[in-house]
Amino acid sequence: MTTEPALSLDGGWLAYASDRAEDGNVDIWIQSTGQANARRLTNHPAVDHEPALSADGSMLAFRSEREPDGIYGMSVRDGHERLLAAGGRGPRFSPDGKWIAYWSGPEVTGDAAAVIHSAMFVIPSAGGTPRRLAENFSDARHPVWSPDSASLLFAGHRGINPDDAEFWIAPLNGGAPRLKAMWKNDAWNSMAPPTPFAWPRKDLVLLRWIPQRAKSPGIHIWRLRFPNRPETEEPAAEQLTSGLGPYTWCTADRSGRIVVAGGPRRSAIWSLPIDPDTADLRGGMSPLALEGEREFLSSMTADGRQMLSKSEDPRGLQRWILRNLASGQETVLESGSMTTQMLLAPDGKSVAIQGASWPVFSQVLTLPAALEVRRFQSQQVMWDLSRDGALCLSGRLSRPRSIELDRSLSNDSAVLLEHSGFNLYLAHFSTDGRWIVVTAENGQDPPRLFAVPFRPPYPIPVANWVDLGEGSFGRWAPSGNRIYFLRDHQGARCIYTRALDPVSKRPVSDAVAVLHLHSAWRSPLQLDPGYFRLVVTPDRLVFPLGEVQSNLWLAER
Repeated sequence: MTTEPALSLDGGWLAYASDRAEDGNVDIWIQSTGQANARRLTNHPAVDHEPALSADGSMLAFRSEREPDGIYGMSVRDGHERLLAAGGRGPRFSPDGKWIAYWSGPEVTGDAAAVIHSAMFVIPSAGGTPRRLAENFSDARHPVWSPDSASLLFAGHRGINPDDAEFWIAPLNGGAPRLKAMWKNDAWNSMAPPTPFAWPRKDLVLLRWIPQRAKSPGIHIWRLRFPNRPETEEPAAEQLTSGLGPYTWCTADRSGRIVVAGGPRRSAIWSLPIDPDTADLRGGMSPLALEGEREFLSSMTADGRQMLSKSEDPRGLQRWILRNLASGQETVLESGSMTTQMLLAPDGKSVAIQGASWPVFSQVLTLPAALEVRRFQSQQVMWDLSRDGALCLSGRLSRPRSIELDRSLSNDSAVLLEHSGFNLYLAHFSTDGRWIVVTAENGQDPPRLFAVPFRPPYPIPVANWVDLGEGSFGRWAPSGNRIYFLRDHQGARCIYTRALDPVSKRPVSDAVAVLHLHSAWRSPLQLDPGYFRLVVTPDRLVFPLGEVQSNLWLAER
């Protein structure tokens, strides 16, 4: 995998992140644009990525996931690394070489319109004290320099309730930012909202984007033309890349030469044999479903014998497939270019349909005779069903995000979980139905997990919640005495576990890694944002992994 290219502004050098070395580490490499001999610049077990070169290619800045994570700098000649800005992301050298711009905050995780706090800074290129720009903005990210080094273009918002995606210009001298471009309602674009990448010339501004009304869906690189009246006119954009992509990164030099990173992506569902109550592994990871180009895990029965998943081919055709893992029998429940979310009840007797009208969907669903359909009013994502499928934990588009409890075949719903300081996601029942585990994100710090007793009054008071520590995508072991979850480690996203007290659910052990997923090309990080799911059955863990094959492409203009 070779990705995240960075051209020097004079066009003489190209840096990028790659796992091409035998050890498989993701490190920074550099080569002359006139030659093919690449040189490794960093060598660390953690991921080194997001490189930026000074205008003449003599200095490098990059993001590292080592401890402490942040922006590091080095001379390309002597290779001495030094920390410039802890926690920083996306470094960019100013064209005059005096400054490095960067931002800090969380990456989009699948809910781009949630409350997210980020900030933009500049720091002298030789190191020094960071200075924040656009201080009145609650969200300021992905800064790129103007060609004259006098200002920075960035994506951001002044308020905490964005509906539109916006680009602003912030003067280096600290003046008030000015609106430059606005896309109505594109703040809800969690797959690829408009993101600025390069501004090497006055007439060349490059961004990454999936337009909401795109005729051919996919992440592409676009050339932006600023409107004269950004408050009322949507900006014009010219798509530069073609094909399926996706194209995830781009860079350009003063001459207009562009390098983009892209390549095919797919996903599959994997299985890991384990004793879920002791976390003892019983074998190695193996593929469970490889249908189509992309396979997304939805849900499984409590006994692990049936699995519901969604596959998608390169043309965008989706199929919801119910698999009997014991017999190998497969039933396609629904297919089409636009399908609705489904969940399989833990007892295997029903499937839930999100916000759908039964008279309509009874005509398009193909169901086994013994499988009942339950409809829930929630128009948002369904996280989990009770064992009999009668209750549904769903997401609410409140600010911050909360969890509601829905009942099938009725309009009865209630706010179940809400917290003034966290967005709440991925709520799941314990096997006995007495507890819920939920992921909480505040838009600044790593996500946390909470165990919540499932009993009135609703909303369940926060004082009753049990803090389980850092993690996300939490799921219960069948006994309820252990949880499994994802946690970031050195730039990778790995599966961890933690033992709990059987009664109070308070942690009784530290978090322990179950499965390290440090491969650059196959990991949870290569899935679309928010699409990871983890299921714990009586004898295995089941989860999807994304796979990417990224290369660099050069375009002369």
